[in-house]
Amino acid sequence: LFLLSLRTSFLETFLVPIVAVTLGFFVNGVRVALMAWLVSYSSHSNFEYWHSGSGAQIFALISYLGFGGFCHWLVQRRGTPNPPLQASVK
Repeated sequence: LFLLSLRTSFLETFLVPIVAVTLGFFVNGVRVALMAWLVSYSSHSNFEYWHSGSGAQIFALISYLGFGGFCHWLVQRRGTPNPPLQASVK
């Protein structure tokens, strides 16, 4: 959606998906490590909370905020607002 909304450079077109995938992989890796630790050292209810409860949503929120911060940084790095693409009507 970010790439479709704003004009981006050639480098940014490739950098945005790479950062999104890397950030998602890293955050979910931390979540899986936490769940593995909970299975071996804690109760089943704690595992269920982090696996399918509100705990899973916390990690999704961390990913969203991280990617949103990256996109915000890309926009702010330019110094001037970048207007959205407009279709030309002839």
